[in-house]
Amino acid sequence: MKNSTLSFKKWLVVTAGLLFIASGVSAATILSETFATSLGSFTPVSVKGDQVWYWSSYSGTGFAKVSGYTNVQNLNEDWLISPSMDFSDVQKANLSFQNCHKYGLYPTWNMSLWV
Repeated sequence: MKNSTLSFKKWLVVTAGLLFIASGVSAATILSETFATSLGSFTPVSVKGDQVWYWSSYSGTGFAKVSGYTNVQNLNEDWLISPSMDFSDVQKANLSFQNCHKYGLYPTWNMSLWV
């Protein structure tokens, strides 16, 4: 896992959860999280800054959210950590998720997903 510092004036939202699907002889879902009513089995960790990952909803859709913006740009390093997963017998795995980004010209410059 890479240590990634986020310094941003934007927010990141993860919706419709994370889905790890292992494939091989038979496909099986290893982890599915919709964030429908909470962060579920994910753990928010704040290394730097006051802003942290939290659960929210909009128009009936739940999601995990972090914002580095209050009234000024804030330096943050925040993680949303999944539970441990065993891929020792997995030949191929797929990860699927949806995200949203607001405030910032280049969203890929400051955000990363590490597996």
